Amino acid sequence: MLKKILIGLVALVVVLLIAGAVVLMIVDSRLAGAVSAAGTEKLGVETKVETVNVDPLRGEVHAATLTVANPPDYSDNKALTLGEFNVDVTMGSLLSDTVEVALIGLKDLHVRIEKSGDGNNFSVIMGNLKKSEEDEEEEPENEEGKKFIVRTLLLENITAVVVAPIVGELELDVAERIELNDVMSDNAEGLLLSELTGRIMPLIMSAVMNKLSGIADLPAELVGMVGQLGGDLDGVIGAMGGGVADLVNSAKSQVLEGVLEDAGGAVGNIVEGVGEGLGETVDDVVEDTVGEGVEDAADKVKEGIGNLFGE
Repeated sequence: MLKKILIGLVALVVVLLIAGAVVLMIVDSRLAGAVSAAGTEKLGVETKVETVNVDPLRGEVHAATLTVANPPDYSDNKALTLGEFNVDVTMGSLLSDTVEVALIGLKDLHVRIEKSGDGNNFSVIMGNLKKSEEDEEEEPENEEGKKFIVRTLLLENITAVVVAPIVGELELDVAERIELNDVMSDNAEGLLLSELTGRIMPLIMSAVMNKLSGIADLPAELVGMVGQLGGDLDGVIGAMGGGVADLVNSAKSQVLEGVLEDAGGAVGNIVEGVGEGLGETVDDVVEDTVGEGVEDAADKVKEGIGNLFGE
C-alpha cells in the first residue's frame, strides 16, 4: 500500500513538473511574440526577439537578441540589435492587469545609421514612430492588454556605426551606462507594451546623436544628417508628451558628461604640454586658447541639433 502511495506521489510530481515546463514554454513564446509585435507595430519595421526565458522563482525575465530591421530601400543589415535585456518583475503582478517592473536592463545595444541620398534609415523609423503616436491620439483610448509600471531603465554598452557615401563608416562608443529612474512618472497607471517600446527608441537615438554632436570637426555630410535626425526626434518627443522629453534630457546629460570627460582628458594633456613648453600656466592656456574653441564647438552642436531639446 505504502509503495503504491509513493509511486503515486512520484507520478504526481512528474506530471506537475511537466505541466510547469509546458506552461513556462507557452509563457516564453507568448512573451517573445508580444515583444516582437509591439516593436513592429510602433516602429513600422520588422522587430524580432529570438528567445525569452521566464524564471518565476526569481521574478526575472531574460531575452536574448532583439533585432530591428532596416526600412525598405536600405541594406539588409539590422538598424538596431540588442544583445540581451533583463526584467526584474514582481511575478505576482503578472497575473494582474498592471505589471510592476523594478528594473529593465538593456545590454549591448548597437545602432546602425545609414545615409542614402537626402535621407537616412532612422528618419524613416522615427517617422513611423511619430505617425503611430499620432494615430493613437486620434483613435478611442484602448485599455486592452497588460500595462507596465517601470521604476528604473538601465542601458549598458551602447555603440553605433554611421554609414555614409563620402565618409564611409564612422564607429562610435556612445555610452557605457545610462540609468533612468521614474520611467513611468507621467503615467501612474502604467503603459501598454507597445507604448513602452516606443519610449525606448527616442532614448537610444538621443544618446547616439549627442555623441555625434560632441565630435570635433564632424564631416559636413554628417552635420546635415544630425540636424535632420534632430528634427525627426523632436517631432517624436512632441507626439509622445512631456514624460518622454524629461527622460531624453536625463539621458542627454549622462551622455554629455561622458563626452566632456573624454574631451577634458585630451584637452588637459595638450594644455599641460603647451604650458610647459611656453612657460605659461595651464589656466592661462585654457583661458586664452581653449575657451574660444569650446564656444565654437558649442555653436556647431546647437546648429546640428537644432531645437531638439527645446533650448
